[in-house]
Parts: sequence; structure tokens; C-alpha cells
Amino acid sequence: KEQWNKFNDLTNKAWEPCSEYFDELKQIKINNAAQRMEIVKNINKYVQDNSSNWPQPKFLIQFLRQSFDEWQKYAPVLDKDLNKLRNAYFEAKKPINDVIKKQEQIVIKNKEALIEKVNAISDEDNDICIKKFNDLKNECKKAGSAGRKVDNKLWDKFNKSADRFFNAKKEVIDSELTEAKNLLSEFKNNQVTLKEISSKIENLKNITKTKEYKLIHKEIKIKQSQYE
Repeated sequence: KEQWNKFNDLTNKAWEPCSEYFDELKQIKINNAAQRMEIVKNINKYVQDNSSNWPQPKFLIQFLRQSFDEWQKYAPVLDKDLNKLRNAYFEAKKPINDVIKKQEQIVIKNKEALIEKVNAISDEDNDICIKKFNDLKNECKKAGSAGRKVDNKLWDKFNKSADRFFNAKKEVIDSELTEAKNLLSEFKNNQVTLKEISSKIENLKNITKTKEYKLIHKEIKIKQSQYE
């Protein structure tokens, strides 16, 4: 019995620092729960202050991210408080998430309408088609966010709707580049005159900034200097 009492005394003394640690940890969890409840209150206040005139989705998303970052700072909490706090946090955010989804649906419809406008472009002049597409592209950029995943899909669909314009443009450019190379070769071999090549390069309107076009001009200047 004497040995048991001694053992019991020793274990009690050994437990004292552990007891202090767990008491301190419990208090931290209680404080964390109180801080999380303050975050819930702040979200509820934000909803109350903005429900009559909601900010743009990007500002709502920014607010939710900041709130989540704050929420993550105050962990852990007591098990008995965990579900209650989670539910309160979810319910507080719900009106904001609902508004974001509603506004994103409006943006989705607007961007789908812009895609239909691109599909309807059918001018004979391909450059006019590209100009109309670029104008619609600017509208699409200003239309807002439809949500990251949906936005990426809509953007790809929007651009693919105009592929036919740029494929046609590429064919014209490739054709003019081939023409430029042939003209340069013929000019160097004296198969076309200075007057003829000067007239023909006026038709190469889509490649004026290319090296092929610049080489022709360089060769023209060389020939002109020889004639002077």
C-alpha cells in the first residue's frame, strides 16, 4: 500500500504539466470558436449591408476568400462546437453564393448570345468578318465572369467560332508569301521589269510587314540605284 501511494503521488506530479497543457489547449479551442463565430457575424452583417445592392461577383468572391482565410486561422475548436460552427458558416455564406451563381448565369447567357453573333457573321470581305469578331471579342471580355470552369469553356467556344475567318486569312497570307517569293526570284533573274514588280506588289496587302515583302523592296532599291 505504501508503494502504491508513492506511485500514485508520482504519477499525479507527472500529470500536472500535462494537465496544464491540455487546459491551455482547451482554452485555445474555446477562443478559436469565439473568433469563428465573429467571422460568421461579420458575414451576416456584410449580407445585410449589401443585399439591396450587391457588388460585382469578383468583389463577392474576394470577400468570401478573405473570410475563409480568416476562418482557417482559428483552428482547431472543440469537437462539440465543430458542426455548429460549420453549419453557421455555411448558412452565412449561402446568400452570397446564391447571388454569385445568379449573376454568373446572366453572364453565361450573355456570352452564349455573343457566340451566336459570331456564328452569324457572313460578310464576303473576310477582313470585315475579323473586325466584327474582334469587336464582339471586346464585348466578351467585358461581360464579366461566368465562373472559372464555365468561363474557360465559353472562351474556347467563342474563339473556335471564328476559326473559319482566321483560316481563310492564313490561306490568303500563305498565297501572298508564295507570290512574293516567286516575284523576287523572277525579278532577280530579270523575268519581270521594275515597273511590273512595283505594280504587282501593290496586291500583296496582307504581308507588308514580312521579311519576304521587305526583301522585294530591298531588291527594288538596288535595281533603282543601278539605273540612276
